[in-house]
Amino acid sequence: MQKNTEIYTFGIERSENPPDWGKQQTVWDAETYRAVAYGIEGLVDMLRVQGIVWRGLSYKYAVPLSTLVVKGFENDEATVCFITGECLASCFRIFRRKYESGTLEWVKDKYG
Repeated sequence: MQKNTEIYTFGIERSENPPDWGKQQTVWDAETYRAVAYGIEGLVDMLRVQGIVWRGLSYKYAVPLSTLVVKGFENDEATVCFITGECLASCFRIFRRKYESGTLEWVKDKYG
């Protein structure tokens, strides 16, 4: 069986068979995988609207809750936003919900 893969400009390989991201046991269907991949790309634009310059993100899988850390610059100061959820996809959904409701909390990055 041949895999359908494409490489996009932001460096994430998208395919019908999502990669194994560490020890995460979540089973991703193709729709969820594409939503997360597109979510990363859209995140840059979402932050720009709030006046935050994208610095990157990190993700740490843990049981029962994982952590997504979104990094940015706001007024030339390094800031981070912590989101916890069951898996990466749920962290992105929570981030987007908080973004849309205006309840994202950004704190100064102690290590940035």
